[in-house]
Amino acid sequence: MEVETLSLDLTAPDAVETIAAEMQGREPGLLVYNAGADSRVKNFLERPVEESERLIQLNVLTPARLVHALAPAMAARGRGGIVLMSSFASATGTPGNALYASTKAFGNVFAEGMWHELGELGIDVLGVIVGIVSLPLAIAFAIASGLTPERGLYPAVIAGFIISALGGSRVQIGGPTGAFVVIVYGIVQ
Repeated sequence: MEVETLSLDLTAPDAVETIAAEMQGREPGLLVYNAGADSRVKNFLERPVEESERLIQLNVLTPARLVHALAPAMAARGRGGIVLMSSFASATGTPGNALYASTKAFGNVFAEGMWHELGELGIDVLGVIVGIVSLPLAIAFAIASGLTPERGLYPAVIAGFIISALGGSRVQIGGPTGAFVVIVYGIVQ
């Protein structure tokens, strides 16, 4: 297995072309799209339109174009996986977060639709809704939220969970809330 990670601006107009160029001569097996933070809590009309367009590019256009670019090779082989990361923010519109939440909601619906369409071609698609995205930047978010730093630091654990979950249900709930699902389920039963 070969793993390729790229660090680039996913809001750049040529982001998907850059990724496709890096993939030359390789067969994509698993795509994990884990992007989309918005550190600017602003009401929609207070936000410059360019910031809104950046969020739409990051959370709507780039993942759709990336799936369109990489899925055909997976379909030709009859196997592959696509993981689209989302956020609990996608569940509802809130003041200062409406645009971010709506772009992440696109990802949820897109993942579910792709689960149906691409599943028939042998491609597992998983939409993952998380409360805390496990990135180095999440350490500060975890501390600011009253959690311990390690709550935001286990990308390897999360990645392992995602990979093992491929082929299961089309939507997964991760993060601290997801851990309580087993407890709540046991109580309800």
